[in-house]
Order: sequence, then structure tokens, then C-alpha cells
Amino acid sequence: MLADKKHLNEWRKEGRQAMRADSPDVEIMLRNFSETLMHDNVITNTSLDLGHKVVEGFTFKLYQPWYKAGPIGMVHDIGITVDGKKVRRDDIHLILKGGQRVMLYDARTIQDIWWNIVEPLVVFAACKGGLAAGNHQMEIILAEEISAYYELPLNMLMAQVKTCLKLAQ
Repeated sequence: MLADKKHLNEWRKEGRQAMRADSPDVEIMLRNFSETLMHDNVITNTSLDLGHKVVEGFTFKLYQPWYKAGPIGMVHDIGITVDGKKVRRDDIHLILKGGQRVMLYDARTIQDIWWNIVEPLVVFAACKGGLAAGNHQMEIILAEEISAYYELPLNMLMAQVKTCLKLAQ
């Protein structure tokens, strides 16, 4: 599953059908999760040394939207759109504690490194030349698996945030 608006809408539809009568509405849960996804509105142009080449792009921080920590392997997908242009999934890397770099599609294999609620997850998106100076409109959709006993539909937490980020100098 890729994190995009189509899947987000499917999640909402299936969630409405699966919700217990005493559970909060899916849209309320989505809004609550999304509010904590980004604390700062800053993007930084960065280069990433992959060993065989240097890749230019930008980084930003995501914070755990769920109230509990979880392994990086629970991050199912991250969809990023900047100024109306979608970032390819293959161009997204996660930079973990100590500077360890993992491609997004490899993150699901990591169960021994945890994403804590107070520590940001640094996301790198490859973009030739980085971003131009100034403000940028960004949309982020995060799909994160959660344990089955939380009784959320599809055992998936989705968060979506649209924000204006300023490129740090």
C-alpha cells in the first residue's frame, strides 16, 4: 500500500464500516494523529553520501503521531508532495539515530530500532539541487501499522498534514 489520498479515503470508508459504536469517528482520530506529526515547519537542503554517490535533496522531521513508541518497521509508507510535485517513493530515505540511513521500502524490515514519541524521525527526500529558498507547500501522508489490540480499523494509523514550510538557510 502506498500512502496517497486514494488509500487515505479507502481507509476512512472501511474504518467507518468497522468502527464500534462507542469508538471515536475515523476523521477525528485522523485529525488527532495528524496534529502531532510535525512540530517545526522547517525544511533543510541536505546532501546524502550513499558511498558510491552523493545525492542532493532536503530533510524534515516527523514526530510519532501515536501515543506509543514503535519499531521503525511499523512505518508502512510516507507520501510526500512539495509544491504540487510528488516525491517518488524510491527517493525517500529515513535517517535514524546515529545517522544510520535506510531507504523507505527497507524500513519495514527493522524491528530492533524504535521510533520514540519524543525523538523525531528525519526524512530525506532526493531532489536534484535541493529546494529553492523561501516557503514551500508540503503535504505528508504517513501510514503506520499498529498492534491489533488497539482496535483501530485495518490495524493502520494514517496521518495527513498540509503545511507551509520555510527552507532553513
